[in-house]
Amino acid sequence: MINIIYNNRDFNNQSVHSQINNNNSINQSNINPNINNNINNSINKSNNNNIQHSLNQNNQSIKDSIYGLSAGEVIAKREREMKELERQHEEKIRKEEEEKKKKLEEESKMKMRDEKYEKEAELSKQNLPVEPDENNPDVCKIMFRYSSGEKSSERRFLKTDKIIILYNYVKSLGREIYTEPKYNDFDLISGFPPKNLENSKDKTLLEEGLFPSSMIQIKEK
Repeated sequence: MINIIYNNRDFNNQSVHSQINNNNSINQSNINPNINNNINNSINKSNNNNIQHSLNQNNQSIKDSIYGLSAGEVIAKREREMKELERQHEEKIRKEEEEKKKKLEEESKMKMRDEKYEKEAELSKQNLPVEPDENNPDVCKIMFRYSSGEKSSERRFLKTDKIIILYNYVKSLGREIYTEPKYNDFDLISGFPPKNLENSKDKTLLEEGLFPSSMIQIKEK
């Protein structure tokens, strides 16, 4: 009789556990797998963050204890660290502002310089004589080549034109021949051996031996 009662209890317990397991299975089957995974991931992430935070606090406390720091000293130490971080941040901002200001100033100077040189180039272009016809017997063909050899320009002049006309022509080229305009800072070199025409601006092309054709090198000073 006793055995029958215990057997009935075991059967009832098994039935209860079976019912609970069935209910859990039903509840889990009704939950979207993605939602279930997200919940588990969030729980694990939260636990990991809490554990890491606690470890960091414990490690810092251990370090402070090792160095024998009191509570007041720890607070003062943290305040100094915070002030140092603030100082570094302010220094970084200051340097960035200085660099930005310097860049704006340089851009402004370059813009003013370019505008000035462009005006000079336009003025020089207006003062140039009309290019003579290629069939004119007095025509002189001049090839201008930049010192790097990457750019060049050709124009016709009269053999009676003065050397200074060549300088005005180069100034009028502007950005056609210069990567950076330096219209007032160049020399014109001709012939071999090379001769600087700086002191020959009042002479004619014929007098300088540039007729009927010649190549002039534009050289930055």
